[in-house]
Amino acid sequence: MIDEVYLDMDGVLTNWDYQIDFYNARKPTGKANWDKVCKIGAKFWIDMPWLLEGHDLYLGILELQKKYNFKLGVLSAIFSNSGKRGKRYWLECNCPEINQENVIICNRSFNKVEHAKPNRLLIDDKPENCADFVGAGSNAILFTTYKEVLHKLEEKLKA
Repeated sequence: MIDEVYLDMDGVLTNWDYQIDFYNARKPTGKANWDKVCKIGAKFWIDMPWLLEGHDLYLGILELQKKYNFKLGVLSAIFSNSGKRGKRYWLECNCPEINQENVIICNRSFNKVEHAKPNRLLIDDKPENCADFVGAGSNAILFTTYKEVLHKLEEKLKA
């Protein structure tokens, strides 16, 4: 039985691609220029816009939470303390329904699996994070479209 649902932030709730381009913090390889992101500090995360589908997903999950009464949290990753502060502040301002006690921000994305439990489900945009979570005996849904994720989530919550 799933009674805890955790959302990733970057690429699920928030528009990482927009923000990285807005601050011109993308290397020619397409990867993030972490030196630049770290110099921007917490502001990089605080000012990040919603991903349009992410906002729709969040609103839909709040409706499902009323129906199925599960704990809602965030499982995200950033190695810098300013990034952790920025993400927490963003959540306080944009997702006040999520209790800060249910926010887990690990140092690296691959550390998310350490929080896998049989009763938890992770919604993430990275296939490897979802695969790791499932491989550890937990549950995951790969974020594609908000409608598809909401449908899959409700099916899993009904089971």
